[in-house]
Amino acid sequence: LAAGRLLNEQEQFEQYAGVLRAMNGRPVTIRLLDIGGDKSAPFFDIPPEPNPYLGFRGSRLLLARPDLFDPQARALARAAQVGELRVLYPMIIELPQFLELRRRFQEACRGLDLSTARLRHGVMFEVPSACLQAGELLAAADFASIGTNDLIQYVFAVDRNNDRVAYDYSPDRAVFWSLLGAFCVAEFFWRKA
Repeated sequence: LAAGRLLNEQEQFEQYAGVLRAMNGRPVTIRLLDIGGDKSAPFFDIPPEPNPYLGFRGSRLLLARPDLFDPQARALARAAQVGELRVLYPMIIELPQFLELRRRFQEACRGLDLSTARLRHGVMFEVPSACLQAGELLAAADFASIGTNDLIQYVFAVDRNNDRVAYDYSPDRAVFWSLLGAFCVAEFFWRKA
């Protein structure tokens, strides 16, 4: 975004590899492109939508736009030879979507020598449907992260950028913690399996 244009595969690789080198052996987590919602830029060529938070963003965008996804996947896979890299898949709604994205990631990297790559694939839990399928997703993923900004917004049907309803954008509600509690139970059983 800072460049004001799409970076090509080599430019992305250099950025990612630089981060991994700076982390000096510690694992690095990088979320795949999640443009849309409150983040946009004209060079992505994404038409405006009436409700962009519920539209063409995150994993939906990545599945539909190999021109954005494939170069990032290849750059990340190449960078994983420099250090341990955890790729986080955004806005996952269900297991088949995650599996398809991971398959396409691997397909995009076909032909690369990744024998020394240290690459892990993870799910971002920020959509209630994914949380309800946490056990299955955790069994398929290498790791997971909870995206509270979007998750709070979707659980309470509240636009986090709308001052008129901002009072409902809060994690301090029992139902939110119940959802996270169910997620944690699924994670516990996943780790025991």
